[in-house]
Amino acid sequence: MRKFLFVICVFLTAGCSGNNFDTGKNTVAAFADGEKITYDDISREIEKIPQVDRARFQNPDRRKYILNLIIERRLLEREAERRRISEKRDISNKIESCRKQIVVNALKEEISSSVPKVSEAEVLEYYKDHADDFNQPQKIKVQDMVLKDEQLAKTAIKRLKKGEDFGLIARELSIDPYTRERSGDIPEFSRETRPDLYDEVILKAVQGRIIGPVKSGGGIHVLKLLKIIPLVDRNFKEVEDQIKVKLNATRQSESYLRFMKDLRESAKIKVNEDLLAK
Repeated sequence: MRKFLFVICVFLTAGCSGNNFDTGKNTVAAFADGEKITYDDISREIEKIPQVDRARFQNPDRRKYILNLIIERRLLEREAERRRISEKRDISNKIESCRKQIVVNALKEEISSSVPKVSEAEVLEYYKDHADDFNQPQKIKVQDMVLKDEQLAKTAIKRLKKGEDFGLIARELSIDPYTRERSGDIPEFSRETRPDLYDEVILKAVQGRIIGPVKSGGGIHVLKLLKIIPLVDRNFKEVEDQIKVKLNATRQSESYLRFMKDLRESAKIKVNEDLLAK
């Protein structure tokens, strides 16, 4: 293989093999076999790095590292051209496949960019219509069992205070099929959904505390507080950008589906259902 003769001249390094270098941002940073690599080339490579990592490359040593990567790529590209790699059948097929994908992606972006953005009025209306998605009352998560009378409830509480497992006792003693089958595990709830149980638990709110007996419809409850889920109260400004992203994405998706529907309807498509059924 022909050896490439190249000279790497890094910033602030004096003359290189007769090539003169300036110190400006738009000047040559190196020559690779006669091909110029500019400071801007390095800057563009750094801009491709995720923002969170980009600051690490704003020093001479890391810029030299990027420069060497560019040089290696340029030399490999030229050697690939010399060997006419792109003309090999398997490679040319891959190149054509990539080309088509790039074009299709560009078309999708064009369709998306043509869709009007949602207005602030639409965003505000969505917020009002879906308030429950952004604002939730305080809730509690408990284990629950329902006993047939207070005496049995007191017995269950004594066993719990001795360290017996709540779930095992619930499966043994609860007269409520739901709590019995789930070992006392019930969904979290707020005051709005179960005020009778909620208020009793909150009044004695200590995580892990056993509460009961609590009289309620259907029997006598014994509960164990697992956690209190804080109130969620987000105003419009806090969620405005989130809603915009969601609504714009939905609008773009719907536009794309309509576009594809029109394309399919205008095309002549015939499917061999018998073949697919095999």
